[in-house]
Amino acid sequence: MHLFFAPSSPIYTALILPLLALVISVIGLVTKQLFPGILPEHALVTGFSQLLPPGVNELGMVLLYAVCLSSSDTVTFVVSSILTRDLQNYTKRFNASSMRRMTRFFIVLFILLAVIIGIAYQDIITLGFSLASMSLALFPSTFGSLYWKLNDRAVAWSIGIAALSVLGLLLTNTLTPETAIISLPVSFISLLILQRFFRQRCH
Repeated sequence: MHLFFAPSSPIYTALILPLLALVISVIGLVTKQLFPGILPEHALVTGFSQLLPPGVNELGMVLLYAVCLSSSDTVTFVVSSILTRDLQNYTKRFNASSMRRMTRFFIVLFILLAVIIGIAYQDIITLGFSLASMSLALFPSTFGSLYWKLNDRAVAWSIGIAALSVLGLLLTNTLTPETAIISLPVSFISLLILQRFFRQRCH
């Protein structure tokens, strides 16, 4: 069943995401029109809670948070798998069984970290911006790897530097919809510089 649906899932995703973006954009524009003084980061939640009819607005809020939670556990699983795979590439001491245990360990570790961050920093909107910002940080490496052979260390360092920029915005309480995109140019410029640096070192 999984193999049957896997090839067509990117097509479905490509069709659904533009429609979802259109719906969210319309809700945001209408919310801004009806509530001129609202902060941009509160527009989506206000739109779901105030504009939808009774009964549907609660469902909209549940779906909104369900999407956030679904994205969070997907990111946790993917990052844990990537870390495990990287360990396997650097050392041959682990067999298939131990690698599965290592993946579970990383999943539990990241969940605990997420719980601690959630308790200490309860602004879910800002945390959502940080997750979106980190997703932007992955774009240069992901897109570039489709066409060029990227150095592994350049990719890791560029994403790490972008993550530090997002962390800096979080610590200074300056993470907004406008500043959240800073991770994209930081990751892109860092990748260009580090790719050239590590290539010259190899030669």
